[in-house]
Amino acid sequence: NLIIDPKIKSAVVASHSRPDGDAYGSNIGISGVLESLGVKVYSAIDDYPQVNFSKMPSPLKNLTASAFIQRPEKVEKSLAKDNITTSDHSIITDTAMPDLTTENELKLLAKSKQIIIIDHHEEVSEEKTNEEVWKETFAKYGADPNKVIYWREERASAAEMVGEIDREVLEESKQKTIAQ
Repeated sequence: NLIIDPKIKSAVVASHSRPDGDAYGSNIGISGVLESLGVKVYSAIDDYPQVNFSKMPSPLKNLTASAFIQRPEKVEKSLAKDNITTSDHSIITDTAMPDLTTENELKLLAKSKQIIIIDHHEEVSEEKTNEEVWKETFAKYGADPNKVIYWREERASAAEMVGEIDREVLEESKQKTIAQ
């Protein structure tokens, strides 16, 4: 599983502009999974309403990334402050097509070593698959299209897919504990 790769040290997590509950939920969820693995997470969503995550019930209020989902420009400053020029991963949740994001987000996400899209939406076009459109778009921003992974399953939400990743991480953690 690429998302729970122990070599990952940093990740930028994003969702579509004007986020709904699934965009926020999957963003917060994957941020929490990554943080539990010791990954430094930077969460970026452009064009979002102000939400005070510190008022969320535990354990959500303790997630550092979800406490301050930032605009892409601020994430770039945070990465620079932490001396990170290229994050290991960019993970985009609940976003069928690139036109649901902003140019600022795409520029930021394209700088990562690996780009993963986690999505549950149907194919949008009959001419090209969503994956082909994502790869072409990131290539325009300088990313290697072979580094773009599009994971789509027919699910009710992207948050459900993230929940599956969380269960895998918990199971793997249990197995390590038993082995010790």
